Amino acid sequence: MKPLRSPDVDQALQLFLRRLLGHSALADEEQAAIVSLPGVAVPAKPNVDVVHPGQKTDHSWLVATGLAGRFSEMIDGARQITALYLPGDMGDLHSLVRPRVDGALQALTATIFIQVRHVDLHRLMARRPRIAEAFRRDCELDSARLSRWLVNCSRRDASTRIAYLLCELATRHELAGLGRIDEFPLPMSQIQIGETLGLTAVHVNRVLQRLRRSDLIRFEHGLVRIPDWSRLAEIGQFDAENT
Repeated sequence: MKPLRSPDVDQALQLFLRRLLGHSALADEEQAAIVSLPGVAVPAKPNVDVVHPGQKTDHSWLVATGLAGRFSEMIDGARQITALYLPGDMGDLHSLVRPRVDGALQALTATIFIQVRHVDLHRLMARRPRIAEAFRRDCELDSARLSRWLVNCSRRDASTRIAYLLCELATRHELAGLGRIDEFPLPMSQIQIGETLGLTAVHVNRVLQRLRRSDLIRFEHGLVRIPDWSRLAEIGQFDAENT
């Protein structure tokens, strides 16, 4: 008897398809081929690496639930988070052409990943060129986001960095159908926010408190609420068109 397919696989692939459709037109049969990809659900506890720096991998990791991040570690043990991955993100899709990865991939919260074999992805791309083009475009968008993060972390003050990150996450949650532009879950700790933005946890706390006192953000029941989106986007110098 064929083993039952985990519902986490179906959920993650549907979210991944939604992400691809946000930038690429795909026919019904192409969409069906993507959501039919085989995958294995792998649960990971918070702060556990699923891919280590320098590791050669033969599969990609698709986030089904939770939050994951890619990071580089310094000699002194400090680390810089260089990307955040929401449900529906296949953050290491680029490993199809460069299987030996540079940075670690870690579950920042309790996370369920879906392992998708490279051989299955390569087979799909060979048979359906428009899917291959959608994958290429998805990698380009991730690269463009990394470039904007570099500017955000190196050329802006702490308030602008944090406002930018909150606006980006709000927009990405809405695009993925996981939240609204003015309300979304934020399971990150202040330490993790600091590691993303090159700030100390103390500095992050001060800025968040200042934004709360100005009623630009509210934290309620595990959600971030943004009462004045336009004002927060202005502070963060954020352009949703580039998300």
